[in-house]
Amino acid sequence: MIKNLFKKKELNLIILSIIVLSFAFGFNDGRQDFVFSYWISHLILVIILVTTSILIIELAIRNIAKMYDCSIEYQLWGIKRYFIGSGNIFKKKIPFGIIFCILGAFISKGTFIFALIQNHLIKENTKVRSLKRSQHVSELETAIIYSIIPLTALFLVCVAKILQIDNLALINSYFAIFFIIPFPSSDAIRFLFSAKFFYLFIFIFVLISTIVLINTGIISAIIIGLLTATIFLILSLFKTYK
Repeated sequence: MIKNLFKKKELNLIILSIIVLSFAFGFNDGRQDFVFSYWISHLILVIILVTTSILIIELAIRNIAKMYDCSIEYQLWGIKRYFIGSGNIFKKKIPFGIIFCILGAFISKGTFIFALIQNHLIKENTKVRSLKRSQHVSELETAIIYSIIPLTALFLVCVAKILQIDNLALINSYFAIFFIIPFPSSDAIRFLFSAKFFYLFIFIFVLISTIVLINTGIISAIIIGLLTATIFLILSLFKTYK
């Protein structure tokens, strides 16, 4: 099933992402004294949770994209242009996500994880789309597809809270926040450029809900997130169109 879902290159990149993220999240097992057997068991658990989270997120975005007759290509997040201008580019895209993730884990001793490693490219099935709608993906469709990434991570935080799996909640809290921050060349910045006000609503909702979930219940966090996002959206619309 997984082989049919992902191309070989994508599968290799996903495995690499899982290895790096698992190492970062499993680097600190929370114990003051290092016990190898405990650290290994903790790392194995983290690998399972990271793998499960990434696969669920990938399934979610691919199913949403399929609704719009599109496919998704999994990539590593990186930056090719280092400054404004036509000539200011690297020869190859540098996978800064992996670099920052590993460095962050080492420098912080596992207390801070740079969780943005992956990137997604939307590919249109123009032949099928031309029979139903326009050949090219609209800005709203693009925004909806990319919004499902942080929303799925937030959903997994809620599931983790219900099941009382702290490590799963922690991992997906990082995912939810990092997946909605508009880093250069990221899914989030494509989301932002596609639908600014929709992005603002989802950004505030995901950010506030994820933070509030740390200390409160799911319903309270979602309500606070929705109310805060709605207020920010109304104020932004009023300021723009007054």
